[in-house]
Amino acid sequence: MGTYLACSLTAVAQDEAPEQDDLGAFLSASEEPLQVEADEMRYDASNGHAEAIGNAILHQENKKITADHLVLNFEKKEQEWSSDQSMESLIATGHVRMTSDENTVEAQKAVYNVAQALLTLEGDAIKVHSPKGILHAHQTVSYDRNNNVFQ
Repeated sequence: MGTYLACSLTAVAQDEAPEQDDLGAFLSASEEPLQVEADEMRYDASNGHAEAIGNAILHQENKKITADHLVLNFEKKEQEWSSDQSMESLIATGHVRMTSDENTVEAQKAVYNVAQALLTLEGDAIKVHSPKGILHAHQTVSYDRNNNVFQ
């Protein structure tokens, strides 16, 4: 039986961004709570750091990220952790799969930096499937959400 965490956190809050393609919508902000479950959960409130270890699953609305290991870093505040903290970054490693209604992303590692609105995918067989097409890459590919472009 796994450990389950549900919290209302602004996951990937950004200022108003230009019109997004489908992957940009996947990374967009939501008022819905994040729900994280895994075989083991760790949370360090003083450092704003949460880990989901083993069969990690993050849900938010119709979005889902699965991985062997998830690390979520939240903004640090003077006071104790609160449910309105914004996420600064998300790191998913091992058999990473990101899905939404029309998109699927697969990689060995995914790092999302909220402030830079930059998703970096790493691995030998990176796959991005969306209604606009399919992207296959090896090693590293980055998606700049603000400019709606792959690098």
